[in-house]
Amino acid sequence: MKLTQAEQKKIEDYAQRFLEHKKGKSLKQSSASELEIDLIGFTGEYIVHEYFGKQFNWDFDKKQRFDDIVLLYKDKAVVCDIKGSYSDYELRVPKWQIDEDKDRGIDIYILVSIEEDFSGGDIIGIVSKKVFKKQAVLKKYNSECYCLGSEYLSSIDNLDG
Repeated sequence: MKLTQAEQKKIEDYAQRFLEHKKGKSLKQSSASELEIDLIGFTGEYIVHEYFGKQFNWDFDKKQRFDDIVLLYKDKAVVCDIKGSYSDYELRVPKWQIDEDKDRGIDIYILVSIEEDFSGGDIIGIVSKKVFKKQAVLKKYNSECYCLGSEYLSSIDNLDG
C-alpha cells in the first residue's frame, strides 16, 4: 500500500508528538533512533487500519494507547498488535513483552513490511499469540526478541474489519 505525502506527514507528526510524550520512558530495541522505530511502528499500524477501513486514532494519553486494532476472526473479536519492520521475512516481538506478559491482551500479531522511506508498506501475514509463543525462537539482535519466520504466518484474509 502506498501512502500519500499528506499521510506520511501526519504519521511523522504523530510520531514526533509521541516521542515527546514518552520522554524518559524508552524501550529502545534497535540501533535505529527512537523516532525511526516509532515511524516504522506507526506506519505499519496506519496501513493496517487503512486496509480494514478503520479510523486510526491520532490521540494517546498517559494511561491508554490506541494503536492496537480490534478485528474479527471467525466472527470473534480479536485484539491485534501490529509489528512493523523493514524486512518481510521475520516477525519480531520483544522478549520483555512476552516474558513479562506486557502484551495488553493481544490475541494476534500482524507483520507489516515498511518501505525504508516510509512511503508505504505491505501486510505480510498474521499469527495468533498462542502459536507465536509455541513456535518463536529467541534471538539477539540489538536486544533480545522472539522471532518467527514469515513462512509460518497466515494470510491477512483470515481477518475481517
